[in-house]
Amino acid sequence: KSSGGTWFHGNLGNFTLLDARGNFSNHIKTAVQAKWGEFTVGGGVLRNESALKAKFASLGVSPGKTVVVYGTWADGWGDEGRIHWMLKYLGHKQAYILAGGVGPYAQSHPEDIVQSNVSSPVAVNISQWESGLDPMMDILAVASDVAAGNVLVIDTRTVGEYDGTLLNPQGSAAYGVARLGHVTGAVSFPFNAFFQNGCLLTCSDFKASLTALGWTKEKKLLSYCTAGIRSAFFWSMVQNCNLGLAANYAGSMLEYAANSSLPMAKTVLCNDDIAVSSTVFKSSGGTWFHGNLGNFTLLDARGNFSNHIKTAVQAKWGEFTVGGGVLRNESALKAKFASLGVSPGKTVVVYGTWADGWGDEGRIHWMLKYLGHKQAYILAGGVGPYAQSHPEDIVQSNVSSPVAVNISQWESGLDPMMDILAVASDVAAGNVLVIDTRTVGEYDGTLLNPQGSAAYGVARLGHVTGAVSFPFNAFFQNGCLLTCSDFKASLTALGWTKEKKLLSYCTAGIRSAFFWSMVQNCNLGLAANYAGSMLEYAANSSLPMAKTVLCNDDIAVSSTVFKSSGGTW
Repeated sequence: KSSGGTWFHGNLGNFTLLDARGNFSNHIKTAVQAKWGEFTVGGGVLRNESALKAKFASLGVSPGKTVVVYGTWADGWGDEGRIHWMLKYLGHKQAYILAGGVGPYAQSHPEDIVQSNVSSPVAVNISQWESGLDPMMDILAVASDVAAGNVLVIDTRTVGEYDGTLLNPQGSAAYGVARLGHVTGAVSFPFNAFFQNGCLLTCSDFKASLTALGWTKEKKLLSYCTAGIRSAFFWSMVQNCNLGLAANYAGSMLEYAANSSLPMAKTVLCNDDIAVSSTVFKSSGGTWFHGNLGNFTLLDARGNFSNHIKTAVQAKWGEFTVGGGVLRNESALKAKFASLGVSPGKTVVVYGTWADGWGDEGRIHWMLKYLGHKQAYILAGGVGPYAQSHPEDIVQSNVSSPVAVNISQWESGLDPMMDILAVASDVAAGNVLVIDTRTVGEYDGTLLNPQGSAAYGVARLGHVTGAVSFPFNAFFQNGCLLTCSDFKASLTALGWTKEKKLLSYCTAGIRSAFFWSMVQNCNLGLAANYAGSMLEYAANSSLPMAKTVLCNDDIAVSSTVFKSSGGTW
């Protein structure tokens, strides 16, 4: 269902509206909160049918009345898909998802947004759930189904979760999963790949992606994630595109991996960590990195230093700023790097969490190049693949013990690149393409914090006037770094030519610094990173901003699954 046009706005109160987000603040009036976890017995495992019906009845949901569920779309985890899938499992005939999520509607109808986080449902009698249903029991998968014949098993988690390279601070699988890796035989189709630059894939593109993974119309699709949330959204997309049989494994990896008798694998999908050779990226594959630990300076750019590579010291980007993303002066930057043991005469490799992070390693690399360090690199693939191949080199401690070098070492041997630091006034310069590397929700002003303002402390909603959107997660395809040809093609499609300088920004110059490093890797000409980015820019009310909604998800969808706020419905 779409939130555009007149139907949705004009008929609030005539249908049941469920808010599937974890935080109910700034909800649409008439909505009640429906948190997926309250429908489970633990993890993602569903309660029995009677308990599910009773829970929905307590929220005022009746089988005889249309239900629309909303969440945060591409900026969330697919919670709205899980609620929708449970309603269809029970047989609700008029259950839909609000296409585009809450953001576009909140932007077009702020008068319908309620700041309170109190949900006040009016229950219906459970007897209403005794008739008028069309149960779909076969859309609930169980662990044994993954080994069934003629089934394509889809892992909708991130690539780092799929291949076992995304770890929690304790060095185990992320999000409480008992074992690293994926269901043996499963293919990877991450939730963020359901969207292209924040916009829902068309059915033709969705079908093409599945076909490339080995799907045919005769094969049943079985999806899973951590707790059956992202995978439920996948199921809803399959229904929307009428692609045949599909089921969601509700218990997913929280249940599956806990059973040690069930087979799992760790298949590294990307060659980011073994095949990159450039002036920007260093590979952890082969013998050089492992054999030379201690012969180069190794910086860990992650916020949490636990489970770091031995010989590494922690380098948090925020400690190089005066606030937000604004850089300290050059002398202070050099002093900070010297305190971490970084010398201009010695190779430096910086690592982070790659596609699963925020580009922190790019920010540290960019600052080193700004100061003129000639031998600064990023560890391609991040810490995960190396930790998987060399667990003996991983240290659980979160204590960083740098050995400082004398600041005098920073007085020579440098090749400063002062022009790679952009400032606010540069965004209006001629022959510049301004790149917003934040999520589409941040770019178009539809991603809000619990107080109803712009996310992440930004003072105003929207983007720099004239900027184009190239989100950080679009730097990767299914978790793998874009090839230079694909990266160049993406930029060309946005209006870039070799003659145009690229100026990137995000919230605090982190994701945008990673973008700068990619430009250098691909030798695409002049580029600069705006360190202060939106934390600085939006705080100056005299600087122009716009709110351009990129996707028509909220106005052009007509299906048995999604409801649009467009049109007259």
